[in-house]
Amino acid sequence: MAAAALVNISEFLPQDLSNMAWAFSVFVVFHATLMNAISAQAIRSISIFETQNLSNTVWALATCTVLDLPLLASISAASIQMIDECSPQDLGNTAWAFASVGIRDLPLMQALSSAAVRRISEFEAQGLSNTSWSLATIAVADEPLFEAMAAAALSRITAFGAQELSNTAWSLATLEYLYLPLIHAISSPALHTLAETKSQHVANLAWAFAKLGLVDVTLLDALALRSCVALGQASGQDLANTAWAFAALS
Repeated sequence: MAAAALVNISEFLPQDLSNMAWAFSVFVVFHATLMNAISAQAIRSISIFETQNLSNTVWALATCTVLDLPLLASISAASIQMIDECSPQDLGNTAWAFASVGIRDLPLMQALSSAAVRRISEFEAQGLSNTSWSLATIAVADEPLFEAMAAAALSRITAFGAQELSNTAWSLATLEYLYLPLIHAISSPALHTLAETKSQHVANLAWAFAKLGLVDVTLLDALALRSCVALGQASGQDLANTAWAFAALS
């Protein structure tokens, strides 16, 4: 398939390019020659990309951990120009992708944040948590957006899964935003999702509560038990963060 795509790459439309990149990333298959060809063709035709094409392409780059600076710069510029046409999913995926590859593109993040605030009521749980995680990961402290996301998250907290809960708590703690109503609201569903909570999520939740200086005995006891059960899955960072959290709160 990659060989056939390379032969015909000059005929690919923006959706063809983004779909091809997306498909290979879903299967976690990195084909350097194909990705380079997709990148070159995408840069040439970036002016006719639609917002979903842009977000899918940058999501694919991040998923395959490809740091293609020329293509990322082209996607950033095009996304800023079309920011009002971006769906909530486009906004969240773009923010997540740039943060995942460690690019702190402030003009893009400011445009994404402004658009996200205007459309915050349309965001789903995953979009809210991904966006908050993205801003925290690259240290962008956008208080108006976090206030809007906190209010939106409160209204649909029961839709949050284990990963969304831990990412949201971690993001608030990383940027030292003490939004007590949301932090307290995270506690109850976190207890109910513990069976599906991975060691990283346990560590992030414990670390977040400790970082914010919040002692929720019921949740912390449950996290301690879950961390023991999931000990074999824990990374070194998970173990260190969990140990630090309980020591800090002792």
